[in-house]
Amino acid sequence: MTTNAHDVEQALLALSREERAAVIQHALQSLELGPAEADQTGVDRAWQAEIRRRFEEVESGETALRPADEVFAELRADLARQQP
Repeated sequence: MTTNAHDVEQALLALSREERAAVIQHALQSLELGPAEADQTGVDRAWQAEIRRRFEEVESGETALRPADEVFAELRADLARQQP
């Protein structure tokens, strides 16, 4: 632990229980949305919008669902045709 971090820890421990709780809560919140997490939040929102869009296409009849067995059989046949 650096001297600066040690000094901060000592100052924190000198606070009342309530003050320490408030400082620690604030510090933990500062860790929650760093750049990577903020980027992930944007990615999560984009996926949610895409899932919603696809669901609405199925619900409206714009897109038809197909049984997985049928799709996989078609893919296997396509792959078999591509094999030398």
